[in-house]
Amino acid sequence: MTRRELTCPETGPIVLDARSLAACIRVSVADTDHAHVTISTPDTAGASHDAVTTARLEHTAGRLTVRLDDQGAAISRVTIVRSGNRVSMTTLTADRDLCIVGGRVIIDGVEITPGTATVVGTSPVTIDAVLPPGSLVHLTTQSGDITLHGAYPEVRAQSVSGDITAERADHASVQTTSGDIRITTAGHAVTNTVSGDTDIDRTDTLTANSVSGDIHVREAADLVSAATASGDITVHHTGPVPITRTVTGRVRTTANTR
Repeated sequence: MTRRELTCPETGPIVLDARSLAACIRVSVADTDHAHVTISTPDTAGASHDAVTTARLEHTAGRLTVRLDDQGAAISRVTIVRSGNRVSMTTLTADRDLCIVGGRVIIDGVEITPGTATVVGTSPVTIDAVLPPGSLVHLTTQSGDITLHGAYPEVRAQSVSGDITAERADHASVQTTSGDIRITTAGHAVTNTVSGDTDIDRTDTLTANSVSGDIHVREAADLVSAATASGDITVHHTGPVPITRTVTGRVRTTANTR
């Protein structure tokens, strides 16, 4: 395993500012005075190892910064099935050097034996952070998932294909392309997706936009503006009637009756 750690010398809430290409980011709030960040991978050599050892991991007044150049640090699980002259392949990620010649499957220069599940490439990188109460998070990934446990005054999270999950935030600004957004409780939330779904248990106010993803709000205490092109919108509101808009999708709203 390759591992690097940093503990903030100062006490109290901080801003965690982390950016990565493929790493999963996991953050939690705990009863601690000092913020702590760990970057790790199971590999001891290769792209993931290099990404961890060369990452920018530093502390300045009130801020922890993580910058991870983890391009190529990804895992691929490939299953090859051959029947006669026909070859079929299943894979979680296909960003490898792939060549099929005469029924032989070669990935990154290694021939894969039919009928076996083979792991090709490097292992994933993980960013784990434990923060004092009152800390803020500004997080960006391309393909990695972002998971936030605990309560935050402010959450800013952005991903391309990774999912983003947050428990509680006073203010949440979350954006994905194809990843899903999941928020348990928010005071005010702004969400944007292209094809990902948005799922919120409870929010006071919400502005949600999507192209083809669905928007589902189980409880809205105040004003909601939700817009999709082809996705469905479902909102249960306990306060003023929300604004809901869609182009071709379905809209369903319900309200408490007194």
